[in-house]
Amino acid sequence: MKAVIVLEGYYTHFPHSIKLFLPLHFLLGPLFYYYVKFTTGLQKKLVLKDMVHLIPCIISFITLVPFYIKSGVEKLALHSAPAPDNFSMAGEMIFYYAPILFLAIFYCWKSLLLIRSSSKVSDKRTVKSDQKKLVWLEKYTKVFLLFLVCFTVAQLVFIFTDFYQFYVMLFTVFTSSILIHYIAYWALKQSRITNTIRAEEREYQPKEHVEETKSKIITILKDEQRYLENNLSSKYFCDRLEINSMYLSQIVNREFNCNISYLINSYRVAHAKKTLKSGELDHLSFAGIAEQTGFNSANAFTRVFKQHTGQTPSQYRKQVSEN
Repeated sequence: MKAVIVLEGYYTHFPHSIKLFLPLHFLLGPLFYYYVKFTTGLQKKLVLKDMVHLIPCIISFITLVPFYIKSGVEKLALHSAPAPDNFSMAGEMIFYYAPILFLAIFYCWKSLLLIRSSSKVSDKRTVKSDQKKLVWLEKYTKVFLLFLVCFTVAQLVFIFTDFYQFYVMLFTVFTSSILIHYIAYWALKQSRITNTIRAEEREYQPKEHVEETKSKIITILKDEQRYLENNLSSKYFCDRLEINSMYLSQIVNREFNCNISYLINSYRVAHAKKTLKSGELDHLSFAGIAEQTGFNSANAFTRVFKQHTGQTPSQYRKQVSEN
């Protein structure tokens, strides 16, 4: 699309679109990398340190600000459009596209390593559908990496040789179409996998093992009262039960009809209700009660308590005292 806009001269009608989306190209690699991390269950949410991956995009935007604030006429004067028979790349654009391609390949390679790492820790307790998802994700990543390498080679030919550059562009379009068709095929295949998840869960999750895992989860929460530890997370359960995060999530979702965080908090709220009703922690503030019941802060305690009971802790304490 971009090549068509340039070759057909549409940019002359919309000069402010020139280089407008260039900084976003730097997000290609990081976005794919985090898609893989979330899909494999290696990360549940973004944290502040993840913002470091936005630095190349931000730097690119800052360097382009002087160009963005110019008028349309000035932008057209500065922009040297290539002719169809000599589709060469300006030196300043190499400054941007070289790191874009390098970062995309780097993140794609890191994604491939993550997928292989997830496949190694995947054990017999992992349902077959999840194993297939990892396989297809690995295949897609390999094809995407191959596309990036081919695109990079094409651009090197594009810049440093006298080869007819228009054919290089056509080669890039051709490899892009192959990637798009592969994605379509993968999507169709993936939908078939999704439709068979329940059957495969029954096949690869023996009832005895499901009940055993469920019993151990209840023991950790009810008997050992691990929910009182404010750093309790799914990682503890995975390490303790020697299962992976995907399998834990499936067991909790199916047997308790919620996720692991909600399950842990349900025990914390039940414990908090018991202490508020008995009055044994009346000498503490709500921040102190939150700490004693496994919450990191009074705000988290109030938010979760209301989510589970429909009341704030203070409203619940007042209701109990009136009764």
